[in-house]
Amino acid sequence: MKNVILITNSFPFGIVEAGFLAPEYEVLKEKADVYTVTRNTKDKMTTSVPEDRVFRYASHYGKSAFVYFLKALVSPMYYRELAYLKREKKLTFSNAKRALTTLMRAFHFETFLKKVRSRADGECVLYTYWNDYTALAAALAAKNGDRVVSRIHRADLYLNEGNGYYIPYKNEIARRIDKLVFISRDGMDYYRENFEIDDSKCLLSYLGVKEGKRPERPCADGPIKILSFSYMSPVKRVDRIIDALSLTDGIKAEWTHIGSGMLADELKEKAERELKGKENIKYELKGYMNHDDAMEYISDNSFDFLLNVSSSEGLPVTMMECMARGMPVIATDVGGVCEIVENGKNGFMLKPDFTDGELVSAIKAYAEMSADERRKMSDCAYEKWRNCFDCRKNYLEFCEEILSL
Repeated sequence: MKNVILITNSFPFGIVEAGFLAPEYEVLKEKADVYTVTRNTKDKMTTSVPEDRVFRYASHYGKSAFVYFLKALVSPMYYRELAYLKREKKLTFSNAKRALTTLMRAFHFETFLKKVRSRADGECVLYTYWNDYTALAAALAAKNGDRVVSRIHRADLYLNEGNGYYIPYKNEIARRIDKLVFISRDGMDYYRENFEIDDSKCLLSYLGVKEGKRPERPCADGPIKILSFSYMSPVKRVDRIIDALSLTDGIKAEWTHIGSGMLADELKEKAERELKGKENIKYELKGYMNHDDAMEYISDNSFDFLLNVSSSEGLPVTMMECMARGMPVIATDVGGVCEIVENGKNGFMLKPDFTDGELVSAIKAYAEMSADERRKMSDCAYEKWRNCFDCRKNYLEFCEEILSL
């Protein structure tokens, strides 16, 4: 059986990655001897993994910081990165410093990873779940005959104001690894447009989720039941949902939001201010739920559709989870959303820069559908999950691909 070294942020500890990585791990361990390397050093284990196959990376340099500083400072990789920044007209002191500190971290992680690698006999696939310094470290730590694979999502791909339109060592990583695994076609196209990569190294492999219990659809004569499910952060634009509902008249609607975050208090105040007096609108902000509780909740409670108005997405797992329960989706056409939502078939698409009126119109368009039309849209949502986002099917194909490299 082949060895796989799975490199994560927190899995199998904590709750952040468990919801979407646990199903993949279950398939992976059937096909390979899996060693898990995590950057989480404090949380409790939430997914059952053999303790002798888990290694926690402590990121502090200790007394060796200067050694890694010098190693990064004299590395040809650093100067190739500076040349890239100069070509792209992004060479600033801040970016040069980020390039240096990122390379220091990669070298430090490489040292740790080599110790883990020494425990595995035979060839290994070093698989990083995120395309960051860990992918570069994996390429440096690999032995002859090993293969290096890296998934790439949203935050580790799209250049935006939040990351200063710069993510270090993208081209260096692409040169050194064997497969770059994209979770959406949009992401793959974006990478090809903005970075350098051999097309033969690109692999499209969708994430997936387990089948969910399909609750009875809400009564067509009752209020429209809307679910939103996200962090309360600026990019998720939950405030735009409140704005649209405050302008919605002529239909009754019940809105439930699952999730908390930095804007929780502000959004709670906004909802109270703008929605409390509207007799046709009811709402409930459920706050944070762990993954299992959230899945149980959306399985046991009927909703007409999931509403997602993010300004940026990769390929949202929450949309897969909802479609696995026959729930249509109304969403903005950003990132890989168009690979899930087929406008008018299993939901409705909004322009990324939609107006409040356009969102109100989408909600009303669903409200005006007959019971048969709603049922058909629900069935199409479920079929989309079954055909494209069944986790076992997708992860078996993915495992076969990376283990055959």
